[in-house]
Amino acid sequence: MVFDTKKNRFLLGILIIAIYCQGCASFREKIIFWRANNCLERFQIISGETANRSYPVSVDLVFVFDKTLIPLFEEVSAKEWFAKKRQFQMNYPSGFKEVSWEVVPGQNPGEKLFPIRHKKAFEVYVFANYSSSNQTNRAKLGSFHEVRLKLEEKRFSLKRQK
Repeated sequence: MVFDTKKNRFLLGILIIAIYCQGCASFREKIIFWRANNCLERFQIISGETANRSYPVSVDLVFVFDKTLIPLFEEVSAKEWFAKKRQFQMNYPSGFKEVSWEVVPGQNPGEKLFPIRHKKAFEVYVFANYSSSNQTNRAKLGSFHEVRLKLEEKRFSLKRQK
């Protein structure tokens, strides 16, 4: 057999570890089984002067801790999220946590701290509440380390870094 020698078994073990460690979590998290469910480490908002036709934009970064809620967040638009947010909070008090901003056009708000257990979130979504948009204005961010959200006149754009 090919893996009979100690050297070959050692190399096979290294290969298995290398394959397993691909992805977003750090080597330490993978090896010690503290694996993160999402990769998000930094989130920045850039607001243009004409963002939301020069009206403030509410932005929520939502960390989903309950896997069963992911299909719900996949379907909800930003308008629905902001209209029903309080109801979601009452129905699922430990299912998610959000970090919120009220962004004035032309001003770039500072970064905020993520929830303490943010790495345990199964997914991360961003919602931007544009006043006159028919788009969903929602995006999934959990597989990215750094995200820059740019608020534009009628929608947002994302610059993501893995």
